[in-house]
Amino acid sequence: MENITEIIRIGRFRFLIAGFLLFSMGTLLAAYRGAAFSLNRFLLGYLTMGLGHLSVSYSNEYFDRDSDRFGTPSAIAGGSGVLVRRPDLAVAAYRLGILLIALSLCAGLIFYILFPDSLSFLALALFGNLLGWYYSAPPLRFVARGWGEAATAIGIGGVVPVMGYLVIAEGIDPAFALFCIPLFCYGCYFIMSVEIPDAEADRRAGKRTLVAIRGRQFGQQVIIISALAATLWYLMLSAFIGGFLAVALFSLIPLAAGIRGYPATQTAVVQNHRMQENVMAVALFCLLADGFLLMNIIP
Repeated sequence: MENITEIIRIGRFRFLIAGFLLFSMGTLLAAYRGAAFSLNRFLLGYLTMGLGHLSVSYSNEYFDRDSDRFGTPSAIAGGSGVLVRRPDLAVAAYRLGILLIALSLCAGLIFYILFPDSLSFLALALFGNLLGWYYSAPPLRFVARGWGEAATAIGIGGVVPVMGYLVIAEGIDPAFALFCIPLFCYGCYFIMSVEIPDAEADRRAGKRTLVAIRGRQFGQQVIIISALAATLWYLMLSAFIGGFLAVALFSLIPLAAGIRGYPATQTAVVQNHRMQENVMAVALFCLLADGFLLMNIIP
C-alpha cells in the first residue's frame, strides 16, 4: 500500500484540473460556435487526452529524477520528490508512463473507430503524446535543450484546447484559432512560473531552461508580458466577437498575479508562493471562461 501511495503521488493529479479546464474550453467554444455537443464524444475524447496528460507526470519524474535531487519539491515545481526518496520505484514510474500513453492512443483509436470523422483528433492525440514524452525523454529532451518553453506553450495553447474543439467540431475555424492565441501566452506564463522556483536546481543539473540561463528577473518579465499580451488580444477580439469582453476581464486575474510577483528580489519562500498564485490565477481564468461559455450555450 505504501508503494501504491507513492506511485499515485508521482502522478500529481492536481495538474489534471487545468488540463480538464483547457480541454473543456475547446469543447465549449465549439458548442458556442454552433457545433452539436455530445457527452459520449466529450468523455471519450477527454479520456484520450487525460491519460496522455497524466503520463507526462510519470515520464517527467523518471527522466528528471537525477536533477530533482538538487531542488526542493513544491506544489508546482521540483517534481513530487518520490523518486529522490524511493529510487526503487523508478522502473514502475517509467513503465506506467508508457502504459498511460498506450492507453491514451487506444482510447483515441476507439474514438476514431466510433466517429470516423475524427482522424485529425487521433493524429493530434499521437502528436500530443509524443510532445509530452520527449519534453523530458532523450534523445530530444526539449526541457534540457532550450525548447521546453516552446513545447509547453504548444501543449497548453494548442494541443489540449484543440483536442477539445475537435471532439465535436469537424475542423478548426478562424474564430477558434484567434481565441487560442492568448492560450499560447498563458503556456509561456505557466512554464515561467514553474521554472522560477527550480532555477538553481536546473542550473546545477545542466538544464537549458530560459530562467536557468537568463535568471528569475527575466522569467518574471516574460510572465507579465505574456499576461498583458493575452489581455490586450482578448480586448481586441471582443471588438469583433460579441460577448468576449467578459473573457478579457477574466484575463486581468493572471495579469494582476504576475505583477504581484515582480520584481525577483523577494525571498525564495515568498517567490515560490507568488508562482503558485500565478498557476492558480491561470486555472481560475480558465474556470471563469468555461463558465461564461457554458452560460451562453445552455438555452
